[in-house]
Amino acid sequence: MPVKHKNIKDDTGIIITGSGPVTDEEFISEMKKILTMDRERLKKYRFSIIDWTKISKPEISIKAIELVGKYCESAAIANPDLIVATVADKDIMYGFSRIGHTLMNKTGWEDRIFRSRKDAENWIKERLREKYGIDGLTFG
Repeated sequence: MPVKHKNIKDDTGIIITGSGPVTDEEFISEMKKILTMDRERLKKYRFSIIDWTKISKPEISIKAIELVGKYCESAAIANPDLIVATVADKDIMYGFSRIGHTLMNKTGWEDRIFRSRKDAENWIKERLREKYGIDGLTFG
């Protein structure tokens, strides 16, 4: 599947990745699955890394991004303290990410966009240490 996710360290965080061509349907389907999961599980998450660097052909519309933004708003009711780092090295995905992060402003989540995965991981580690006292996290 072009968009997938994996949980990190007992649901401390979640990493979402995209690869190859990604359509609206694939993007919406996986993001909905993540953002509408069991609320008790969602509350456990402290961070999310969203890595779009391997997407070769984004066929994602603004409407799809807006819909996912609504799912984010709903998820933020259960977990208003999420730290979100998006990685987008290509200009088009960086632009889509900026739109998405603008919509996430309503969530209260702390979020940033990065051009490299390493920079995103370093920021997440720093914020987890400062905000939650979590140290030594690896992203598998």
